Amino acid sequence: MIIGLLLAAVLTITAQPTPVADATHPVAPPPVVATSGSLLAAPAATQGSKLQLSAGKRDPRGCPNLVVRVAGRKVASIPSHKQACSRATKQVQVFGRHYFEWAATWTTGSGRKAVTRRRSDLWTTDGTRAGTVLLTTLRESSGRRVPTCESRWARAGYRAIAGAQWCWDPATDTWVSGSIAILIDGRLVRYLPVPKMHDFRLAGRRIVTTGSDAKGREPWVHDGRMTAIDLRPGPKGSNPHALVDLGKTVRFVANDGDGRGLWVSDGTVAGTRLIRRLP
Repeated sequence: MIIGLLLAAVLTITAQPTPVADATHPVAPPPVVATSGSLLAAPAATQGSKLQLSAGKRDPRGCPNLVVRVAGRKVASIPSHKQACSRATKQVQVFGRHYFEWAATWTTGSGRKAVTRRRSDLWTTDGTRAGTVLLTTLRESSGRRVPTCESRWARAGYRAIAGAQWCWDPATDTWVSGSIAILIDGRLVRYLPVPKMHDFRLAGRRIVTTGSDAKGREPWVHDGRMTAIDLRPGPKGSNPHALVDLGKTVRFVANDGDGRGLWVSDGTVAGTRLIRRLP
């Protein structure tokens, strides 16, 4: 499993990182910002460099460390989570800085008392040992049937990325939670929860997603703040789906109560409109 926006005219962002004592196993849920060294833009030498993640030395449990190499040079070795062997997923590079997820799943107890737990951490590296750090824990969940989570990353400007994660609960057969992380120059600067979020796209540098609250499932955009667009008044919602990013806009299908239609959004409330009706 494996997260911005530099919203030029929409967001003015300042970030004050907060160190944590144990960067490998933080005790606090997001939003947590951990640093050990500069998290400014990556050195020019790492621009376009390749990130390589591979298994390294195994601990007494048989769990491998994660060896991080940039441009063929080893920069870090990250141990597996204390509770279980971990695996790396979801990689993206923005302005010479690499991001990746380091996740683990484990079970405690047995029989009817068995509880499955899952944890996913977001790491970044600029190609140096000091610049390879944990940014935040993206997701911590537990239960007899732990939700299945998906994540998506996208570049969102000169030095920014946006990442989203949403989760499906097999016990209730519904989307149960979602969140969006916004990072600039390797700093976590915003953490945006969206109720029962599903899917995620960027319209230029603005966020378009879907969420469900008392008004049903509707499109949500980041228009200065996360805002639901009530295309279909009432509790049913317009059920937007089939999101497709077209560069500066996102296209989707929704039902506003007068029938299915093809809609487009530029990531603002005013810029979300019906294109045409569908049969």
